[in-house]
Amino acid sequence: MKPARKSILIIDPEPSEIARIQANLTGYNTDGVTSTDAAAEILLEPVPPFDLVILDPQTSGPVPGMVFARTILTLYQVPLIILTTNRRSVDSGIVQRGVTVLAKDQHGSNDDLLWAVQQILGT
Repeated sequence: MKPARKSILIIDPEPSEIARIQANLTGYNTDGVTSTDAAAEILLEPVPPFDLVILDPQTSGPVPGMVFARTILTLYQVPLIILTTNRRSVDSGIVQRGVTVLAKDQHGSNDDLLWAVQQILGT
């Protein structure tokens, strides 16, 4: 039997950025949302339906992106990648918890992101 494809939730304020990331992650089941409140609704299911979350800390909602990153790590216990245009904006406590922090590639592909996803998910 073929193993199930891994699932990734992408949280980014820009729908075009979600689409770009999804295009780079073929072979994975991906879903994208543009706010932290939409992400929280999905992640509140009894068993979170995602194996990994990719978050732009600039994503807004009732809970700011960086605060939501800590919530993901504490409440949902799902691996997290922070994908940002400003690495200095990332809370040092997040980095100390082993979260992968990557710079957004403005040129369309992101080999670092794909490599990090493969390492975290073991694929």
